[in-house]
Amino acid sequence: KLEDIWRRMLKDIYSKEKKAFDGEKMTCAELQDELKAILKTKRYLIILDDVWTAEDFRKIKEVLVNTKMGSRIIITTRSDEVASQADDGYKIKVKPLEAEDAWHLFRRKAFPRTENHICPLVLQECGKLIVGRCDGLPLALVAIGSILSLKVQNVTEWGLFDAQLISELNKNVNLNHVVKILNLSYKYLPDYLKSCFLYCAMFPEDHMIHRKRLIRLWAAEGFIEQIGNCSLEDVAEGYLTELV
Repeated sequence: KLEDIWRRMLKDIYSKEKKAFDGEKMTCAELQDELKAILKTKRYLIILDDVWTAEDFRKIKEVLVNTKMGSRIIITTRSDEVASQADDGYKIKVKPLEAEDAWHLFRRKAFPRTENHICPLVLQECGKLIVGRCDGLPLALVAIGSILSLKVQNVTEWGLFDAQLISELNKNVNLNHVVKILNLSYKYLPDYLKSCFLYCAMFPEDHMIHRKRLIRLWAAEGFIEQIGNCSLEDVAEGYLTELV
């Protein structure tokens, strides 16, 4: 809730000045006014991590007054819509790790007590297969590398883990935070895309899904809404582009 954000920000600001703050009984409007009044006198750096919707960010920006004193706001987001709120010159798109960096990060976690984190030669082929499944995502590399550091270091054990990786993601408590990230990504899909996304589970793993066939199947299932004079296939093309 936005009022919780205002309270947290005010509490942090007051704590820096060693002042007590009790905003529990203040309304959302009162909290906003208090925050605006304080920030007008400050040169500030505020970081907002993992912003999900552009509408929420617009509401937050209304309170973060520009004092013309060199203040800055940094936001992180996985949403292109949120990122579009920033000018082009101020956007940094974090890309997945290159293969060499991904392998290095994985080795640091999988072999934390080995000198220079060297992977045994017999495990390299299987290890690189597992790293490849992480698609350069640091969170996945760290979590999976940490799990493998606790397993017996032989080809049989690692091969079994690779074969059951999807199952491991769902049942291993040490990987729950990865599952939560994936669940959040699904949760914040627009409703009209959720059914389209889930429908892809009808196809076998690693199956090549042809674009035209997929959008016709979506239309046949009734997932595509009629928009103006556009054909259902044209609307579905837009859905697919957005989903990708």
